[in-house]
Amino acid sequence: MNLFDSKKKLGIAGVVMGLVAATLAYFGNPANMAICVACFVRDTAGALGLHSAEPVQYARPEIIGIVLGAFIISIATKEYRATAGSSTIVRFVLGMILVIGALVFLGCPLRMVIRMSAGDLNAWVALIGFALGVATGVFALKKGFSLGRAHVTNKVSGSVLPLLMIGVLVLALGTNLLKSSTAGPGSMHAPIIISLIGGLLFGAFAQKSRMCFAGSIRDIILMKNFDLITIIVGFFAVMLVYNVATGHFVLAFNTPGVIAHSQHLWSILGMYAVGFAAVLAGGCPLRQLVLAGQGSSDAGVTVIGMFAGGALAHNLGLAASGTALNAETGEIVAGAVLDHLAAGLYCFAVWQNDGQRPYKIPCYAVFYGTHAAGVGRYISAYRCGFFARIGRIKQPVLLDKFRNLHKQHARLDRHGQIACVKLQYLIHTARAEHYSAVQRNSRPHKSRARAAHDHRQIFSVCVFHHG
Repeated sequence: MNLFDSKKKLGIAGVVMGLVAATLAYFGNPANMAICVACFVRDTAGALGLHSAEPVQYARPEIIGIVLGAFIISIATKEYRATAGSSTIVRFVLGMILVIGALVFLGCPLRMVIRMSAGDLNAWVALIGFALGVATGVFALKKGFSLGRAHVTNKVSGSVLPLLMIGVLVLALGTNLLKSSTAGPGSMHAPIIISLIGGLLFGAFAQKSRMCFAGSIRDIILMKNFDLITIIVGFFAVMLVYNVATGHFVLAFNTPGVIAHSQHLWSILGMYAVGFAAVLAGGCPLRQLVLAGQGSSDAGVTVIGMFAGGALAHNLGLAASGTALNAETGEIVAGAVLDHLAAGLYCFAVWQNDGQRPYKIPCYAVFYGTHAAGVGRYISAYRCGFFARIGRIKQPVLLDKFRNLHKQHARLDRHGQIACVKLQYLIHTARAEHYSAVQRNSRPHKSRARAAHDHRQIFSVCVFHHG
């Protein structure tokens, strides 16, 4: 079966993959995510314990299915070819860049198109950066950049990544060793069997059609060839119909209820990095999974780099967060990062002051970083660097809304330069007692703070003020 000999077949392949994505969204995957390689790799990395961001930990069967689908179809059609040996370290780093850049934007090229089909204007802005990144990569290719030629190797070598994916699937289905989110994007997923079948189909059609988002733009620039873009058009058309039919289409920049943000510069820069790295690596994140499935150990190294990038993005606070809609005020406020921030501030205040009084945080630490505020190193180094994450809420629109929303819970000093964090115990008493029983040597307030942090049940009670 050859899908690459006519645009009509390529368009049909895009439609089929669009139907798979729509089905996954319908059965429980996040609406504007459906199937996102970067996000799902990040989730799977979290399930394996590579990062500690609890809302995004789940072994996504779609990732496993894409690799295995490409593996199975390539063997069935005698296209499996084990190769290796081309610029291993460079490919690993490029894999990291692919996912870190995607998580700054909040989506790989595949999800970018899905968000575009849902009317998210931020994704259209990100497309500018992605196209510019691909164009820069094409320029580098024209100037002679090359990762070198891969060589044919032992067939077993090309099957390592598919076997690892099978191992992850066995762990997910047969043990309790993997982590799984109870809230947040990681808790939103279609049933495992539907996700796995969807991934298998998506991987098989992606392998036969050579679907690649970076490759489609690269071919247009280099050869004026529009074959690959036909797949993207078919995929986009199906997702557009699905989003309109289900009421998920919202033509706007601020799209509360979906995982997105309106930081246009960072969206452009993030997707620029993805486009540039994809061209240098020989394919977008989806294409890397497919190539790894059909025997390329070089692509397998890139995929491992993608897992490392997904973990690093959250361990270092590099991943962006989406906006959200406050149910009571109807106002758009900061996204999930505030949950981490509030829990982090809560724990720090309790642990440093034995729960006796609020802890004062200089507002310049909030907006400009610990060094600008003269905050001690012991604060800036505290707990996964939560101060680094505060930068996500520097959007000007948030300042007045956030102050109005929380002013009843905090106070400012007379110069307006100190934000006082007033503590609230919102954790269930039984759960706090459970943590106390587990941590016999801990004080009750520390156990309660730990429980609050682990279960993300702290409501932010901060007021940020420029003074």
